[in-house]
Parts: sequence; structure tokens; C-alpha cells
Amino acid sequence: MKKNKIITSVLISASLLGTTIPSSVALASVNQNDLPAMTTKANNQAVNSLDKFVGVKNNQYILEIPSDYRVSSDTLKQAKNLITDANKRIRENNLILNEKTKTADKIINVQSFGKNGISIHWNYVRIYLNRNVVRAAANGAGNAVGAAIGAALAANGLSAMFATAVGAFIGSALGSWASSKIKNGAYFDVNYYFGINNWGWQ
Repeated sequence: MKKNKIITSVLISASLLGTTIPSSVALASVNQNDLPAMTTKANNQAVNSLDKFVGVKNNQYILEIPSDYRVSSDTLKQAKNLITDANKRIRENNLILNEKTKTADKIINVQSFGKNGISIHWNYVRIYLNRNVVRAAANGAGNAVGAAIGAALAANGLSAMFATAVGAFIGSALGSWASSKIKNGAYFDVNYYFGINNWGWQ
């Protein structure tokens, strides 16, 4: 995967269960191929640090934290809520969790220029969009994102939120670039509390 950087700042807000979810995305200078790429972080390191305590049992995520491990009540609450949400999506979409990777994948429409699909992790959903969908979204056709996500994820408030957030991000981050420069598909990691906290080229 090529990693390139661009100077831009994007603020995306989406609504989930009545909560505003901001994603402040900051990327640095342009270099290779004049294309934006990876990388951004949201303030979710504390939640992510619990990954080593997340396992899979009976096709559901479980969280088992040692009694002597110190974690704030807010971080623990967020982690438990994320796991509850992820387990619900897995059940609703009849997905199978891989116990080694701790992901549940549904990939569709694989092409030489990328794929569409989702990969559910306990603390975020990775959304794959092929080049054609990314180009369409960059040109303002946000409905293309909704159609691609809806084909992979059961229609609910979450899929609509994902489509809105990702479509807005693509339009803001890539809209100023000629669509012909977008050669590949992209992926976007969406966390329900922190918004889009990572993305890159397929």
C-alpha cells in the first residue's frame, strides 16, 4: 500500500443514537503521485489499548480484563459499548468471526481496481470502496457510497451514518483532485465514538 500525505483538515460530524460524533482529520504534506493517503489518529488510544483483552467466543466478542489491570471507568464503558454494537452487527448480518484475526468480513464486487465490502472489528468497522465508488463520491455523488455500504451491511442507522461520514470525508479530502488521479479503491476505518480515524489506498 502506498502511503502519501496531503495538507488538509476535515471535520466530520455524524449522529448515532442522538450523539454527535466528530472526526477531526489532519494529514501532512503532499509527495508521491500528488495523491492524499494515510493517516490520522483520533483520541481513542485508551480504548484501543484494551485490544489484547478482547477475544472471540461463540461467534461474539468478549472482553476479559485482569482484576489487577487499571482502566478508567469511561474507557471501560466505551469498550463495552463498542463490543455490544459490534456483536449486534455480526448477528444482524449473519457474519462469522475469525478467532485469529478477530474480524468478521463481507467482501463483494472484487475488481482489479478495488473491492467493496466491510470488515467488522470490535472497536471499528473498516469499509472498502472500489475506485469507481471513490471517484463518484469525490465528484459529489454521495449516494454511490450509500449503495456500496448498504450492499454489504444491513440497512440500519449505522449504515446510514457510515455512508454519510465516509461520503463527506471523500468529498472534502479528495474532491479537489481530478478523479482520474484516483487509481485504486480505498478503505476507511469508522469508529462510532471517534468518527473516521484511519484510511488508506487498497
